[in-house]
Amino acid sequence: WESIQLVSKERVLQGLLVVIFIATMAFATHDVLLEPYGGQVLNMSVSATMQLTALWGLATVVGVLLAAYLLWRRKAPVMLIAAGCAVGLVGFAIISIASDATLVEPFRIGIVLISLGRGLFLVGSIILVMSLTDVSHAGLFLGIWGIVQAMAQGIGTIGGGVVRDLAQYLTGSVKLGYTIVYGGSLVLLLIVITILALRLGKRLHVSEIKMPWSGVEEIPADQLAF
Repeated sequence: WESIQLVSKERVLQGLLVVIFIATMAFATHDVLLEPYGGQVLNMSVSATMQLTALWGLATVVGVLLAAYLLWRRKAPVMLIAAGCAVGLVGFAIISIASDATLVEPFRIGIVLISLGRGLFLVGSIILVMSLTDVSHAGLFLGIWGIVQAMAQGIGTIGGGVVRDLAQYLTGSVKLGYTIVYGGSLVLLLIVITILALRLGKRLHVSEIKMPWSGVEEIPADQLAF
């Protein structure tokens, strides 16, 4: 009960969790659609579509490493969140228009940008959540972050597949089904950037001054990888 009361009083944290939920859901929509899109829309071979997953993973790792470097250079975690969403938005815009076999390379570039943005966002979000608490409540805040991430990841992944199938069934167009999903992800990231710019940005910059590295040593490696 005390934990619930604590979280209910943290208005900045609540707003941040909303941002994390929306952005995570947006990034998750393309997870299960990556290889099918390459095969169905771009006519890529099985081996080529499997390489897309490797590219996605590598770019995410690069994003995480870049985020670590920027934090080392004393950049604000909220800047990483905003930058990650902006880069991801551009990536979704690119893959939304890469809709035939002549646009495989732009599609790969879009995947790299989405994954790079996701890595930046992931690190920025967990660091910022941990900076809003002290050591005594680090476990609680980390747990909340994990729950929000898991819920958004599941909803985004399942929702992306359902929307793709529904749009394809209603329109009869394979391409349009994917385009609607990617367009929806783009809109969600735009909403997050708008919220950060108009509502949360300044408040989170102020919060960042308070020990931005506090609690990082408490983060389990498997949680950070997720």
